[in-house]
Amino acid sequence: MSNSYCNQITRITNEQSPPSFFVIGPPRTGTSWIHDVLSQYTSLPNHIKETRFFDLHFDLGMDWYLRYFSKPNDSSKPRGEVAPTYFASTQARERIARTCPGAKVICIFRHPVERALSLYRIKRAYGMVRCSFEDAVLFDPELLESGKYATYLKSWYHAMGSAQVLATFYDQLRDRSQAYVDEIADFIGIRRFELSASQRRLVHPSEGFTQPRNFMFTRIGVALANRLKAGHLDRIALAIRKSALGRTFLSGGDPFTPLLRAYENDKVQIRILVGAHEETHNLTINGHKWLHQPGTPQDPLAVNNSGYRNSQIAGISEHFEFLTGKESIMGNRPFIDYLYQNDASVDGQWNGIWGLLRIYNGRAGLRTDLMALPNNTEGAAPLSSTKSSKFTTCVPAAAALF
Repeated sequence: MSNSYCNQITRITNEQSPPSFFVIGPPRTGTSWIHDVLSQYTSLPNHIKETRFFDLHFDLGMDWYLRYFSKPNDSSKPRGEVAPTYFASTQARERIARTCPGAKVICIFRHPVERALSLYRIKRAYGMVRCSFEDAVLFDPELLESGKYATYLKSWYHAMGSAQVLATFYDQLRDRSQAYVDEIADFIGIRRFELSASQRRLVHPSEGFTQPRNFMFTRIGVALANRLKAGHLDRIALAIRKSALGRTFLSGGDPFTPLLRAYENDKVQIRILVGAHEETHNLTINGHKWLHQPGTPQDPLAVNNSGYRNSQIAGISEHFEFLTGKESIMGNRPFIDYLYQNDASVDGQWNGIWGLLRIYNGRAGLRTDLMALPNNTEGAAPLSSTKSSKFTTCVPAAAALF
């Protein structure tokens, strides 16, 4: 055993008791909810969820770490830490096994794809990645490495002993939260407690995050927060995060929902493919319309009186294509967002079958990440443009209105 480990263990023994349990995640498995629930019944680090001591700040010494816990030690509340980054960290595992050999360890396993997507969203929200999810999976090792559940669970069993490691599942935490916390309480040795109505709701879901308004500012804000935390100035970091300045750094950008993009006056082709679904789907795009029968590629005007619509029913194994686009309605606005839904129902909205069609105003300047089409090189329609069709909305112009 190295001298550094011996010194750390000596400080723990002589001064304060070490943590008796760790909730090690991995990330995006409900650990913020667990921290919120356990904070009333256990002794967790003050003003911070994750100290990152055993994986990043071990060289700062045990004195630095133990200052996060209340003094004097309340023996009626076991000490612990909720630290999801420890799960896939070999250094954290070895250090915990040496300095806290009797500690209980709790793992939480979630559907690996859902967890990886949730982790990607929060990393992008914090400015840590700028690429798409598909590219991030290739270039950010943590997204997949922290999802090697069997590999790291075996390592924790070997390091701590199988009796000291509890494997749990996110589905139970989400769907049967009271039974879940009962199991956790029994495992770490505290009395069972009743969850309140507010505690039955998950906290810190990635669905509520947006992309950064400005990646550079967000990265600066995150780096500043990490420096403050390392200096035990967590209250200042938390106050800044909740302030208007913090919200500017960490929110206000685009949502993570799928974003289809085009320029004003582009002809947008939509293709609907329905698989083996039990129910039909009704696709609609707010603020857009298309001809029910737009003609043929050889003669686009062959059928020109079919009427406009802004929804399309699609059943099992059906396929539809249609053309739409926006004429000059933008004025000086840089873009307009239109909601599209593949299932225009409440259930479809709750299930996330929707996204945004963003139409950019080419007069405000073409974007470097979106090429203009050859037949619309300016990405805009003339401001004096008028519609030649007698159909000015989804119904003929002469139709009676009620």
